[in-house]
Amino acid sequence: MADDVAALIHYLKFDKADVMGYSMGGEVALCTAIQHPDVVKKIVLVSTTFGGDGWHPEMVSGMTQMGAGAAEPMKQTPMYQLYARTAPPEDWPVPLSKLGEMFRTGYDWSKDVPTVKAPALPVLGDADAVRTAHAVQFFELLWRRPHRSPPS
Repeated sequence: MADDVAALIHYLKFDKADVMGYSMGGEVALCTAIQHPDVVKKIVLVSTTFGGDGWHPEMVSGMTQMGAGAAEPMKQTPMYQLYARTAPPEDWPVPLSKLGEMFRTGYDWSKDVPTVKAPALPVLGDADAVRTAHAVQFFELLWRRPHRSPPS
């Protein structure tokens, strides 16, 4: 998906773009900044993790169970409403299966976060799906970037 975002930025003929994402979209924004630093000016990461262990366990449980079997119950969600406006509703199980497969794969970009060149703004709430300790570690990784120095 990060490759798709970079391709869109190029297609729109932008030199660089500010990229913002929420949840999985934040992970896509982060990966875009890691894999395509030449097209990302700034990133805003809302409720985003740099590794699969950053989510609260109950969130991981729900995400890893995502699949075609969840298609019917998820028709009551805003996610489905948005999907149905832009894609064939009968294909709804397909993206859910792909999401479930992606969530079950696991990921850890902790070694890559300090390489991000773009200024980054992580945004997390006090009742976020992201574990607080993970959020703190995310900030620490961002401060390790060569062009940043921690506040004194």
